[in-house]
Amino acid sequence: MFTWIPIHEEIARRLPEFKDRQQDLIAILARMHSAGMKASSITDKDATGKEFQLKEIDPFTFFANFNRRVRDDNRQAMWQFLKDEWNLTSDVPADFDGLPLADMRSSWLMPYAAKRAPEHVGLLWNFYEHMLHSDADSIDAILMQQCLDLRKVGLAFLTMGMFWACPRKWIATDGKNLGFAKTKGILEKPETASDYLLWLPKIRKAIGGDGVEFSRQAHLWAIGGASGSYASPFNKIFPDNQPDRILDYLGNVIGLLKEESANPDDLLSMTLRKQGGAGVLLRINIWMWAITAIVAKPNQRLIEFLVPWGHPEALRLANQMKADGRAPYEGFAEAVNGVRYTSALLDESEFFDRIDELWPTIEACVRAISRHFSGRRSPFRANHRPELEALCLDKNQRETILNSGLSFRTRPIDPDSNELQYWLISPGEGARLWESWQDQGIAAIGSPEIGNLCDYETKENIVAKLNQQSRDQNNSQQALMLWNISHEMKKGDIVFAKLGRSEIIGWGELTGDYSFAGDHEEYAHVVPVDWVVKKPAKLTDRKLAYKALTNITDSPKLRKMLAALYPSVPGLSKMEPENGNDENTDGNDGEDDGETKEMLPYSIDDAVGELFMSRNSLEHILEQLKRKKNIILQGAPGVGKTFVARRLAWLLLGAKDESAVEMVQFHQSYTYEDFVQGLRPTPDGHFAVKDGCFYRLCRKALANSTQEYVLIIDEINRGNLSKILGELMMLIETDKRGESLTLAYSDEPFTVPPKVYLIGTMNTADRSLSMVDYALRRRFAFLTLDPGFGEDAFSAHLGKHGLNESQSRHVINQMEALNHEIEKDDVNLGKGYRIGHSFFTPTASVPDFQKWFDSIVRYEIMPLLEEYWIDYPAKVKQFRDALLESIP
Repeated sequence: MFTWIPIHEEIARRLPEFKDRQQDLIAILARMHSAGMKASSITDKDATGKEFQLKEIDPFTFFANFNRRVRDDNRQAMWQFLKDEWNLTSDVPADFDGLPLADMRSSWLMPYAAKRAPEHVGLLWNFYEHMLHSDADSIDAILMQQCLDLRKVGLAFLTMGMFWACPRKWIATDGKNLGFAKTKGILEKPETASDYLLWLPKIRKAIGGDGVEFSRQAHLWAIGGASGSYASPFNKIFPDNQPDRILDYLGNVIGLLKEESANPDDLLSMTLRKQGGAGVLLRINIWMWAITAIVAKPNQRLIEFLVPWGHPEALRLANQMKADGRAPYEGFAEAVNGVRYTSALLDESEFFDRIDELWPTIEACVRAISRHFSGRRSPFRANHRPELEALCLDKNQRETILNSGLSFRTRPIDPDSNELQYWLISPGEGARLWESWQDQGIAAIGSPEIGNLCDYETKENIVAKLNQQSRDQNNSQQALMLWNISHEMKKGDIVFAKLGRSEIIGWGELTGDYSFAGDHEEYAHVVPVDWVVKKPAKLTDRKLAYKALTNITDSPKLRKMLAALYPSVPGLSKMEPENGNDENTDGNDGEDDGETKEMLPYSIDDAVGELFMSRNSLEHILEQLKRKKNIILQGAPGVGKTFVARRLAWLLLGAKDESAVEMVQFHQSYTYEDFVQGLRPTPDGHFAVKDGCFYRLCRKALANSTQEYVLIIDEINRGNLSKILGELMMLIETDKRGESLTLAYSDEPFTVPPKVYLIGTMNTADRSLSMVDYALRRRFAFLTLDPGFGEDAFSAHLGKHGLNESQSRHVINQMEALNHEIEKDDVNLGKGYRIGHSFFTPTASVPDFQKWFDSIVRYEIMPLLEEYWIDYPAKVKQFRDALLESIP
């Protein structure tokens, strides 16, 4: 841990050289941008909004460039760039443990030029130099407070910068550190320089060490879970530190297998993988069957278990999935002694409340399956985590394993292996099998009639068998694929999943040997795959082979293209085209590392605390979103439609996962080509098909089918909806999710996945808009948001920002009276024209209530009223006088 300290301290010492050479620092950031790195923005703005390159920069903002929420490899690339530029002697960091991070959207300690005080940057430089050579006893609190009083410089951000530069002296007051300090009995939340200088010695005394030691302890505490002490991922699976009930249950399931099978160690595999929305899946597999699993989400823990087909719990889950627009589980293809089995799913508390009722069924299923598959070896055995088995069976080791943690990857891939091969495989037409492949950790092809491929000594034997079954077709290509999956694909090989002929949707590592899965039409011939990255990437200048399975090891051009799209694929980037020719491709032929970022959980309680609406109203809207998948939040100006939409998305996801939320705003010029797909000019003067935001989101959802995705469409009724949606008018319907159509600009099938949700917002007071297409109305649920002046949370919000009870009551009474009058005027206006609470939700303390309220009324409310009652000036004057007189 903390390999980042030496290089941080080295550049901290170098930065004062650039106090009078700030353009040199800006030039470094510019060169990083030119090299394709995710460096901080260097674009400033003047009072008119005109953009221009930065002319000054403070040292903390420059430091923040290396400490933002980007992937570790991007940060390492920027460090390597600076090391080469400045001839630094320190190593590039191998980890970034314990480093507080700046927000990607706001990583400057200075506002744009239009709002930046002339002394802003100079003051930060003066404090930076002073801070380098001071300690808690000698630092100038007045100078520090002068910096804190500047725009965009808060205590948390400034102390982060101090810690980045001098981690042994200073401690950041970010949320993680403050939370850890509370566990040490230090409850204060410093807000000023003086507060900080009183807080700092208490921290040092509590931990008996410097800033690095505090950061180390806070980091370990954080990854162990704020409400638990276990290491990752057990802090997510058992955030309440109560694992025994679940682990004993899993241990009992393993015990049944060991009692019934002659070779339980060959049949059993316990696997661990990440799920969308910061979830974790811990599963027990017997042969290729998922027997039971723990599905841990940020605010929920579910138990998955096996039941016979037709069991009430199986039917309940199937009906729920159908109601959610998802395809119900088909169950397992192979019957066991005439009985078919499928999965059921219950919340943990309900599962254990009913364990006495459910256990006989679970026990009978596990015993029957253990006996039936006895003698076989699971293809998932290569993925087995023995630590998980010990966790369930050995109570003496349990606490040690929980506190030590477990990585998600079983082992690193060796990119230098001479045996490493690369493959393309199709998860069915339109990638419709992709979700189940990810869920089971497999790749497969069909042709069950050929039987177990291990029984064939040569490819020619397979061709002969296929010819016996069907002489009317050329079977050599099918035989080659069957031979490859059973005899050529080896553990460690890299497999790319493809969608159509121009898109890759993920890649993984082959983790075991081929297995014959019986008579399942699409899963007959199976290999286990650890799907590492599940993110789509488009090939713009290349068509992939039609075949379901293709070896691309000897296709240098394609390898190079894939290396550019997925730099993290082992060994692929080392391969360069040898002679410009591609072979073995039939002549037809946004990167992500797949890591789940730490997400802040988001619950209904969090939302109720932020929104001025009742819990019942919020739960009702969320229920409609889950049911219909497409909703429109409509309401008067200022009711917070967009604000609510984003929090609805977080509620659906269970976490503040911005990677799964997209936003777009419709307008009169917005088109199908912007939203879905269309021709766009290229730099060389030609035209190419470019994907729109909705197309990209659907492809992302298709590649990661365990994750919900939300598209927020602001001002949805400002666009020509029939024109923008085109053929998607059908595909977005709840019961049409998963069906395919060919798009106007593509010959490949397109589908809207079940886990894509649309939230539109619509201003009901916009007179310029025509009625929403009736055909579209049938596809959306329309929900009205009311002004929240009457909610207790609104009064509380005003109180937190400096308004006394009399002032808060004045705002509420006056606006409710005005809205009542607007609602009564159903000839000209009506409910849709009421004025929302957002006009009166301050984000900072209000020092002068009369000035604040007067400004809002004169410059925001009155222009609206003048438009509403343009023919009734007396009424406008009446409410102007009522609003502005007798201000408390």
